[in-house]
Amino acid sequence: MPALRIIEILGGPLDGRRLPWDTDVELMTWTDGSRIYYHAIDEVFTGKKIKKVLRHVQTVPMPKREQ
Repeated sequence: MPALRIIEILGGPLDGRRLPWDTDVELMTWTDGSRIYYHAIDEVFTGKKIKKVLRHVQTVPMPKREQ
């Protein structure tokens, strides 16, 4: 059973959302139908501790289908 924890997404169209995440997975891809968004695990210093977040790292347009 994976170790799930609530993790925050920073950047991209999902900015600010929190979701349960498997701590062993370091990359998330998400699409809105026209673009692919890549998020990678990163750490943020909050002043008292370091928390893990998913940070937006790249946006790639979806390939166009030839007709």
